[in-house]
Amino acid sequence: MTVPVERPRVQEILRDVERAVRTGGPQEAIRKLESLPPEIQMHPRLAMARGVCLAELGEFEKAMAVFQEASAAEPRNPDAHYNLGLCLDRTGNAEGAIAAWRHTLHLKPDHRFGLVNLGAMLLKLNRLDEAIEELGKGVEIYPRDPAFRDMLANALLDVKEPEEAVKHCKVLEEISPSGSKVIHLKGRMAHAQDRVEEAIGYFRQAVAKEPANFGYRASLASALASAQQIDEAAELQIQLCAEQPDQAEQFYALGYTLWIGRRWDEAQAAFERAVAINPQFAGAHFTLSFLYLSAEDYERGTEEFQWRWQQRTPIARRPHSQPLWQGEDLGGKRLLVWKEQGVGDEICHAAWLPLLVEDGVPTVLECDARLAPLFARSFPEVEVVPAFDPPLPATESPDIAYQVPAGDLITRLCHWERSWAPVDRLIHADPSQRAAFEEKLSQQGDGPKIGVSWYSKKPRLGLRKTCPLDQWGPILARDAVFVNLQYGPVEQEFEEVCNRFGARGYNDPDLDRFDDIDGLAALIDSLDVVVTVSNVTAHIAGALGKPTLLMLGLGSLWYWRRSGERVIPYPSVRAFRAETREDWENVIADVGQFLDSSY
Repeated sequence: MTVPVERPRVQEILRDVERAVRTGGPQEAIRKLESLPPEIQMHPRLAMARGVCLAELGEFEKAMAVFQEASAAEPRNPDAHYNLGLCLDRTGNAEGAIAAWRHTLHLKPDHRFGLVNLGAMLLKLNRLDEAIEELGKGVEIYPRDPAFRDMLANALLDVKEPEEAVKHCKVLEEISPSGSKVIHLKGRMAHAQDRVEEAIGYFRQAVAKEPANFGYRASLASALASAQQIDEAAELQIQLCAEQPDQAEQFYALGYTLWIGRRWDEAQAAFERAVAINPQFAGAHFTLSFLYLSAEDYERGTEEFQWRWQQRTPIARRPHSQPLWQGEDLGGKRLLVWKEQGVGDEICHAAWLPLLVEDGVPTVLECDARLAPLFARSFPEVEVVPAFDPPLPATESPDIAYQVPAGDLITRLCHWERSWAPVDRLIHADPSQRAAFEEKLSQQGDGPKIGVSWYSKKPRLGLRKTCPLDQWGPILARDAVFVNLQYGPVEQEFEEVCNRFGARGYNDPDLDRFDDIDGLAALIDSLDVVVTVSNVTAHIAGALGKPTLLMLGLGSLWYWRRSGERVIPYPSVRAFRAETREDWENVIADVGQFLDSSY
């Protein structure tokens, strides 16, 4: 039982404790408190002061016991629950800390530090929707507090809501126009919009203002990696990993940078460290699958590939009702194989369809509607159904026993006792369309007909997959007809660059290179050779068995392998690989020399 102590006496003791902290540190303050009679030490406010001093000394278990006693003695005291949450956080009990801070806010909804710490913890755990809700409350209560605006805007960027983030950034800029928070936030918004050099400039400014700020340096390293400034990014991230060796996200960031820089073994070690720290880190598992598969380690690669469904932004599943196929006998019924990821990935995944056909597995293939005519022609043994939302009734036919995502067909390489070899020609273009394109191209003059494609629109990834067309002089400066295969409104750019290098360029006026995939395949099939970066054109050309010169920037998707000229699914593709950020010039020169000797 706590003995009542007069309020002036408690205040006097607390002033003595504060003086002891200033003169001798928290240890001296604890000695002063412990010199008091036990019945006075038990006063909740004095017990709280002792707990704070213990926490400052790093004795979190002892401090936690004190705060638990204080919260039991004064269950309506929000600070007791708040400090208990701090100790739970420091001892690794994130869920306990969240519960304590939620209780703090239940007792005192405007408890600023409770709101800040709860929001920060939810952000750390990537529980972004909850974080946005709590930080939104903080903004409502403290509309001019920069901490809430900053964290909320960053969370909104993480969930891909840049317009909402901009609103908070504007308020933050009014509050602190030259503050490091607003500078960092501007950098994050620029980075999210692929204005990478601009983002680097902002992040360097923020770091200059707060050199020890971990988050600012991490953002700078991430932007440097996006700009393919690999050595500086990796050096900075290695420092950050050393400072916080228990932070899985930072090892993931390091691994991603090393992966981009083709430092494969180091990248693998970093991702494996991230998984060791957090075994449920889906993003690290998924990226490890790329490394294993690119080295043709299919056993480990396909196992890690299953984590793609659990990432922060998971790959979307199709809403089919049948049980997932694990290789069971179909009992005379059929198997539904359904699309996942982009059109290029769908074509790549189709490389394993012949295994099902050879085994006599009756198959229904649900694919992007743009691929349906091409796949129906190429796989006559398979019923091809275009994918719509909701799915077409054909995908729910009662004679379909199981369903499986197309990306899982690769498991047949390691789970079935058979070998797999890529076929020379996986898909077949429309012969009549091909003939029509051949006729059009014959009117463009003599010489080889060379298809070209030079960029990828994928956010962030496209920056290192794109090889600017205005650098293609060694390729374009030859007696040939160059055919634009690039999707998007690029006709003017293509024409201007061809004119600059004196090349004969051809834009087909009737072909929609984005929506008419069947027509694009027929055009590609009418060519002599294709020169392309890593995009859907590479997959179509490779699957057609067309000689294809694939120009790869830093990093590499698993099906292009880590090194060498060969790629995994398409025998007709020859890879030319950049080794540094500035290496497109060498890749272009090598492709030009190959064309000189072959066409």
